[in-house]
Amino acid sequence: MVGVDVSEHQYAQGADWWRQWQFGIIRVHSGFRDDNRWQQHLEDAREAGVPIEFYGYIEGPSQGANPEAAAARLVELARANSVARVWADAEDESCTRDVAIEYTDTLRASGLQVGVYANIGDYARCFDGYADDLPWWMADYGPNDGTRHDPFEQAPVPKREWLIHQYTSLGGPNHSGLDLNLMQAGDEDLNQDQANQLKAIFNLASYLTEGQWPTGVEYHKPQLKQELDNIADAVGAHDGKATDEAAKRARKDALKDAARAVETGGFVNANVRAKLVKLILAL
Repeated sequence: MVGVDVSEHQYAQGADWWRQWQFGIIRVHSGFRDDNRWQQHLEDAREAGVPIEFYGYIEGPSQGANPEAAAARLVELARANSVARVWADAEDESCTRDVAIEYTDTLRASGLQVGVYANIGDYARCFDGYADDLPWWMADYGPNDGTRHDPFEQAPVPKREWLIHQYTSLGGPNHSGLDLNLMQAGDEDLNQDQANQLKAIFNLASYLTEGQWPTGVEYHKPQLKQELDNIADAVGAHDGKATDEAAKRARKDALKDAARAVETGGFVNANVRAKLVKLILAL
């Protein structure tokens, strides 16, 4: 799945902008203060139905921050907004290993799902040997040209696997400056928002087979096409560890066929609908 991470450095773009992404990670604090735009980002993403996680930018006491209190604030906001996973970002120079561990220990004690964000050097500096049991959101840009390159082309291969690869800081139109991320998602990585997205597949299948729009819901065809495209990619990621590659491709192809049929001006034909439902029910 391809997603974006945002903070107050990005203006709120509205729900339509969020629909192009399959997940998002929102910064809710930087050091001792809340991020100025996290609430608007969350509101827009939730309106678009995009799965969301939170991260906190760790700063040390030299910057006036209290790592334990900052982590507690991240936990508070995650619980208040039903966010299942939080990330500890250790890129700031004031974030020493002791600071990173104090912060992350507070997250661990919360009972939330916890992960760590760092490039290879910062991981070795702050987390190596301590956070090896936690998911790693790894920053590795390669030439940083707005596209994804195989990790470690210009960096040493680390000793552990990553869950999310932040592969550029120059995503967006004309390389305008947006962090883009690839998530390797299996069943164990699905948070509640992602589970709800998969549940939406069944709802889509229901009304496609009946040949009508959902009762009481207005869908514009371009929006539905995008929704189906997103679901197709989500299914591909959901099946990322499946051994039957042909079945995985068939599911994605069926969903994309449905999206194309909607885009060209009609409901999905009966054969495509039947195939779509059969594949979805096999999830």
